[in-house]
Amino acid sequence: MAPALFLPKLIQSGDGHVVNISSALGLGASAYAAYYSKSKFAVRGFTESLRQA
Repeated sequence: MAPALFLPKLIQSGDGHVVNISSALGLGASAYAAYYSKSKFAVRGFTESLRQA
């Protein structure tokens, strides 16, 4: 499955933004918040993938 099926239409329109909200744990991990940290890393990775598309 494509990571973002909406992206081609968004680019074609020449307008719009994608906003993803994470937290400081998206920048660095915490031993006591492993599951939370991995979800924030995933948001950052997805956002970076969209930016490079």
